[in-house]
Amino acid sequence: MKQLALFLSIVFMACDARLLSKADQSDGYDSKFQALSQKVEELEADFILQSERNAAMKEDMTSLKEENLDLRKVVTSLEAEIKMEKVENRNTMWFLEYNIEKNDQDMRKEIQRVENQLQSQQSTIEILKNAVGKEKIDAAMKSVMPQCETYHELNHYRNIHDDKFDSQGRSYCDNLNSKTRTGFHGQPDLSTQPSPDWVGTAWYRFVGPSGHKMPEYAPGYNSCGAWGAGWLRDSHPSVPGMTINGTVCFDSGYPCSTPVTVKVTNCGEYFVYYLPDMPDQKICGNRYCATNGELEWPRSGFQSYQNSY
Repeated sequence: MKQLALFLSIVFMACDARLLSKADQSDGYDSKFQALSQKVEELEADFILQSERNAAMKEDMTSLKEENLDLRKVVTSLEAEIKMEKVENRNTMWFLEYNIEKNDQDMRKEIQRVENQLQSQQSTIEILKNAVGKEKIDAAMKSVMPQCETYHELNHYRNIHDDKFDSQGRSYCDNLNSKTRTGFHGQPDLSTQPSPDWVGTAWYRFVGPSGHKMPEYAPGYNSCGAWGAGWLRDSHPSVPGMTINGTVCFDSGYPCSTPVTVKVTNCGEYFVYYLPDMPDQKICGNRYCATNGELEWPRSGFQSYQNSY
């Protein structure tokens, strides 16, 4: 009995030992399983992180594609602008070349005109040099300068010292149509009349109390029977027989308003002027004025300018 109990004890001890060995082995499997589970979780976390990164990269790629499309549009627009600018520059160059050529032609024509005028004046001077005595000089002058013999006289209230209104309260205009003009309110303008000595565009000579030549400075407005007093902006020709193209300005408060182109001929003892008719306009108050040759300002209290325009 004691032996059986001892045998059973030994058997039970062996079983317990084997059971303990299997338990230890099971604990090893559990730790390995836990390690594998942890590794799987780490791999899943890495996979999720990589997926998020891939999604972000896809968004970046989409954004880059859109930016690339925008850049392509910008490049296309710039290319179109460059082409347009090239066309405009080409047209501008053609225009400039045309203008340069045209100006060159105009300059050649002007040089030729001046040369012809100088030759004509030189011929006139030669004729005068060959003339002997005043009568022959006058005859020679008239033969080459018919305007020195055939002209109209300006002698009506034209001196720069004369007031704007004459004794009858009227002012004048060098325009044949001024008598048909109307004033500001549609009524007949009775204050400004056509100049009695004016016949329209023609050659003229200043005579009598009006003076004998046009002033070379602005005489001041409201003088010589007009609102705007006419004066020669250029110097008179100094050589007998010489004709120049000049500009007449009208001093109406502004010294050089409504300028016109005229011709002036030196006839030896006097000057003649080719004067155009004043333009037709609603209010006409411009008139060609004269002086006796004085250089001082005509009247105190008037703003005047000398060859400043």
